[in-house]
Amino acid sequence: MRSMGSGVGRGDRLSRSPDESALVLVDVPHLARLVDDHARESALANIRLLLDAARRKRLTVFHCRLGFRADGLDGGHYFARNPELAAFADGPPADPDGLESRSDEIVVPRSYPSAFFGTSLAPSLRGLNVRAVILAGGTTSEAIRATAIDAMQHGFLPVVASDGVVDRSDTAHEESLVALARYGEVAETRMVVEWLLETSAAGA
Repeated sequence: MRSMGSGVGRGDRLSRSPDESALVLVDVPHLARLVDDHARESALANIRLLLDAARRKRLTVFHCRLGFRADGLDGGHYFARNPELAAFADGPPADPDGLESRSDEIVVPRSYPSAFFGTSLAPSLRGLNVRAVILAGGTTSEAIRATAIDAMQHGFLPVVASDGVVDRSDTAHEESLVALARYGEVAETRMVVEWLLETSAAGA
């Protein structure tokens, strides 16, 4: 995995202003359905740190949530090939404590692994002049990986908080983090928060 300092603001020529970043939370309310309690609670604690930092720096926050019609037609083959997705037709459960979306934040419904596919996420980010998207949530090997790849292909630098994303197995999680470093930055939540604070001070 590459650390935050290896690319942000250097090789990728990203502006050091946090105003050009956004926080994209993927399926946070659904994590109870996806992973065990210990892994979930550890990730949620780090997601709370990211969300607090993003709000303090007035970054735009996107809450991307998987959901389907009762018949699953909006999910196509993805829904048809994965019977467990029927549980998501009931709508998302309540947000975890401390991670509730606010009225000034954007909720993005999605029906496919990538939060970009068939949604308003890309045009919304472009309208805000965002250049980097900070990703957290789950799962690492599916929605996070698909969203990170699409972010890169849309021209945004994905910044994945390695301990703010989670998967059903440690092996899938770790292998996915290695792969994700090919498309963007992978760093611990602490480093991402420090980067936001540092870039904020540099831009002041």
